[in-house]
Amino acid sequence: MKLLLLSFAILFQTVEATEYKCSINLIPKGKEISKAEFGKYIKQFDYKMVDGAPGKTSTLGDVSLFIWAKNKKIHLAAQIKQKEGEPLKVQTSYPLNFPEIKLKISPNVDIACLTQQALSNVKDSNALKMLDKSINDKSDLYSYGADIFFVTNTFLKFVYNQQLANGKMRPIVFQQGKLFTLDDQIDKDKNWCIFNIEVKLDEDTYLQKNTKLKPASVSKNSNNDRQTVYSYNFVDFSTGKKLYETSRYSPFSFECSLQKDQGFKSEVIKEVTGGRIKVIPSL
Repeated sequence: MKLLLLSFAILFQTVEATEYKCSINLIPKGKEISKAEFGKYIKQFDYKMVDGAPGKTSTLGDVSLFIWAKNKKIHLAAQIKQKEGEPLKVQTSYPLNFPEIKLKISPNVDIACLTQQALSNVKDSNALKMLDKSINDKSDLYSYGADIFFVTNTFLKFVYNQQLANGKMRPIVFQQGKLFTLDDQIDKDKNWCIFNIEVKLDEDTYLQKNTKLKPASVSKNSNNDRQTVYSYNFVDFSTGKKLYETSRYSPFSFECSLQKDQGFKSEVIKEVTGGRIKVIPSL
């Protein structure tokens, strides 16, 4: 019986996955960046390390990383495009389940994969700040720039017959957890949000639950002394590209007019939309 239990234990150890949080870090030495710039300089991804399982590729700017496990070792292969000549290629290996895997290719290119235990031992406050990408009810969503996703928590209906609608644009207006059209009266001195889509058919249009949309850009405007308008656009105006175009609609924008003392926070969006829209980090 003891031999049988030992055999199971050995088998479990050979197939057990070690979870790593990996990052490609391109922050120039000595440069301070804001959360809004994370997407430009930092790429994070999770990887479950199992010997012999498929590897994973991640790319940020001119840097490409491939990580895999084979022959009881963890392997990293990185490639950096050069302005002239062949790409710079670097490869290294670590023992399987090694807690901290690090590869510095140049002064401005750092690659690291850490287990949860290794992450918990990080003491540097700046490093911890970079690792904290979570969004809670009190988070300042505007500080994340366009590195967020809007996710529908429910099935949403965009009513076609709206007398005040402009062209093919059809909105849902949110206030105090209720849904409105442009033809309805809302109190514009209170918090409210508007979700605009461009429809392609002359009929009501629907968004399914768990639809995920990442904005192309964001702006903040103070139109009066009481409220601030936060505008997230799903169209890349520099190229004219509609990022999430379908055969029935194109998401256009999500805008909120909020009290100045509240800011653009998850708890405020939950209250205004009735929890129908949530915001998560895209990092």
